[in-house]
Amino acid sequence: MYFRFGFGIDFIFYSLVSSVLLSIIFIDLKEMIIPDSLVLSILVLSVIHKTVNYFLFGISPELISSFLGLLVAGGLFTAIVLISRGGMGGGDVTLMGALGFVLGFKNILLNIFLAFVLGAIISIVLLAAKIKTRKDPIPFGPFIVLGFFITSLCGKVIINWYFNILL
Repeated sequence: MYFRFGFGIDFIFYSLVSSVLLSIIFIDLKEMIIPDSLVLSILVLSVIHKTVNYFLFGISPELISSFLGLLVAGGLFTAIVLISRGGMGGGDVTLMGALGFVLGFKNILLNIFLAFVLGAIISIVLLAAKIKTRKDPIPFGPFIVLGFFITSLCGKVIINWYFNILL
């Protein structure tokens, strides 16, 4: 995080969020749940971060983008939970919504894309290696978190690269 943000408010914020997210990975892998208390702590940290940046440095909190990210990510994952009938859990919905608030609209779309691509690739490898069967559950939280780390550290580069290819 230091190499991306330098030492300052952003570094402290992303380090704290990363600590919470690492806890979520291990809990989801072991227990197949994502505790709401940990997700709520991410939202609280994000509100504090946006408030401090605004009042100390005059940096816009970009609340419209944050709320759009929360609504789009949370809404999409709610639809997936309803359609899949248990294929994905409520913790995935709340985690993605919270990360949508942290990253904002544009970056949460990249996070969602990366989470699904990484989840698909690793699931295919686990199935091919016969480590998992099609009926075994695979927690999705770790892929959401991995997508968040990639988006946080390289999101601007990936998005710029993508749009340069399109245009």
